[in-house]
Amino acid sequence: MTIGLFMLIRTINIKNEKVYSVVKELSRLSYGVYLSHLFFVGLSWTYIVQPLGYSTPISILLVTILTWVASNVLVKILSYLPKSKYIIG
Repeated sequence: MTIGLFMLIRTINIKNEKVYSVVKELSRLSYGVYLSHLFFVGLSWTYIVQPLGYSTPISILLVTILTWVASNVLVKILSYLPKSKYIIG
């Protein structure tokens, strides 16, 4: 299934320049997000979601959103540092 999805995504041709720039930036930062996301999963679960006591599906969605946003913000900030390519990939 992964190969099929990869082949499908490879054939997508983005004509809109704004969409292309967003996708390109997300792609550029994706390795750093992958490396940092586990840190934010634990934090968002322990300090934000668990004390609120939401149901499991809502908790999973909330942790996912918080983790994705926090990881992207951190990696975007780190990308402005000199030689950041050695830190975030």
